[in-house]
Amino acid sequence: MATVIYSYLRKKVQEKGGFNLTDVIPVNVVDKINVPGFFIAGKKDKLVAPHHVYTLYKKYKGSKSLSIIDLGHNAKRPTNIKNDILKFLKFIFGKNKKLVIATVEEKQICYPKKYKSKKQSLKAKSK
Repeated sequence: MATVIYSYLRKKVQEKGGFNLTDVIPVNVVDKINVPGFFIAGKKDKLVAPHHVYTLYKKYKGSKSLSIIDLGHNAKRPTNIKNDILKFLKFIFGKNKKLVIATVEEKQICYPKKYKSKKQSLKAKSK
């Protein structure tokens, strides 16, 4: 089922955007985006590793928030995350003048064991 959905999305992106979805490398363009973004990293996510989300978050230029959850990629989002997203949207659309976003320390991000640091992980990915 996921393959069918992905194929459909690739086709639509190609038709409407004029590019192949598989050619997109987010880390190479994320610093050019300045619209608000809410990032969620799942500690148990096997599809998008938490350190990849953190790398994108750090390079992102727009208003941003990052939440780390102890779940996998397709897990049901906990209520507190939904509330954080709602607060973020209210702030972005001017309904809430005060937004408190907790900062996430790099040490909370789990890097693959073969990398000793974020820098080493990024070098390996760019090769």
